Amino acid sequence: MTFRGSGSKKIACIAAAVMLVLQLALPASAFAAIEPTLTAESAIVYCENTGEVVYTKDEEKKLDPYSTTKLMTALVTVMNTPLDRKVKISEKAASQGGTTAGFKAGETVSVEQLLYGLLVQSGNDAAYALAEAVAGDQEEFVRMMNRTAGNIGCSNTKFATAAGYKNSGNYTTAEDMMMITKVVMDNETIRTVAGTEQYLMKPTDMSGVRSFSSDTFKIDDSVYAGKIGYWENDAAVVAGCDVNGLNLYIVALGDTRDAYITDVKALIKYSQDKIEGVLAVKGDKKVGSVHVKRGEITKLDVYTAYDGYAYIPSEGSRSLIKTKISIDENVKAPLKSGDQVGTFRISVGSELVNEIPLIVKEDVKEGWPTSYLGISNRTALIMGIVLGVLVFFMIIVTVIRIVHKIRKRRERKRKIMEMAREEMLQEEDRKKRGWDV
Repeated sequence: MTFRGSGSKKIACIAAAVMLVLQLALPASAFAAIEPTLTAESAIVYCENTGEVVYTKDEEKKLDPYSTTKLMTALVTVMNTPLDRKVKISEKAASQGGTTAGFKAGETVSVEQLLYGLLVQSGNDAAYALAEAVAGDQEEFVRMMNRTAGNIGCSNTKFATAAGYKNSGNYTTAEDMMMITKVVMDNETIRTVAGTEQYLMKPTDMSGVRSFSSDTFKIDDSVYAGKIGYWENDAAVVAGCDVNGLNLYIVALGDTRDAYITDVKALIKYSQDKIEGVLAVKGDKKVGSVHVKRGEITKLDVYTAYDGYAYIPSEGSRSLIKTKISIDENVKAPLKSGDQVGTFRISVGSELVNEIPLIVKEDVKEGWPTSYLGISNRTALIMGIVLGVLVFFMIIVTVIRIVHKIRKRRERKRKIMEMAREEMLQEEDRKKRGWDV
């Protein structure tokens, strides 16, 4: 290879060539992840798999959490009140401004329905109604919120409202909000509610069916639960993300409506680059077969949809990684290529950390009536041909036997006639001889 131009250009070209060779020769994990440039004033990322903080930016800076406050409201609620408790909406709760779930004064709803109105619809009316239901009034409920935050370990957090209205006395830090996030994500009820993209609320005594929807899932396909808070153009985000088994908790405060999605995506990408996973199974790997009921094909090969990783603490051993294949037993035609028919489960120790879809790679139409007996069209066709040949053979054999019997019968009749003729001739001969004597 010949380089032309100045010495500096030659060096630059050589360096670029060396980097290219290294990139091709070494795995991606050999290169340091590049920290993202965020619009958010403060952020923190925690990896639940490894138990490590992956990224921080001014994580101790006090900022307004806005409606992410509602995660704490939900936590205090589920810790102190049964989900099936009935609550009558007060005038004050129904008159709350901003985003609401549309609850009416005098309407009777359950605590569970209020939680969906709180975390999915981000209803300020739901927040106020829950505060009244749990503590009698919002002031006492806020005191409960702050006591709970203190018990969790938050030292730079103070809540002033249950809804998360912008308030000079309402603040937290990304570090403290991450502590809260770990607790709420560990709560099955809150995780389920905060992980609901759309909720249809049954009719009540004063309203028909209502539909609540969450903006959280617009961030990224990997987001499975969380809460977004807005105030005019400002935004705050709490999100739980599962990126092929990499379980991340992300908090971003002091962000904007225009940039928070980009920021969260950048943090996900950075975390993927920084945390090295162990490849437990390659994508497109044949791992077994599935029986297809009522299909033109009754047995198909099963493949992993994509690479499956496990993420373990630095002090952990790869021997802790276990895998298990689970294939559905009730798969019916029709099927399309790419349909999921099972799951490849990856565990670290006794904890399930990743699930890879198992798919088929062929289309399968409904089969002939024989498919109800578990017989594929091809097998049925072969069986039909074999049966036809056997029937034809049996017919030929039968015809041959019949012809043979007819021939034997004719031969026997001929012999009998010959014998009778011979006897007749002999008799005539005897008579003739006796007449001569």
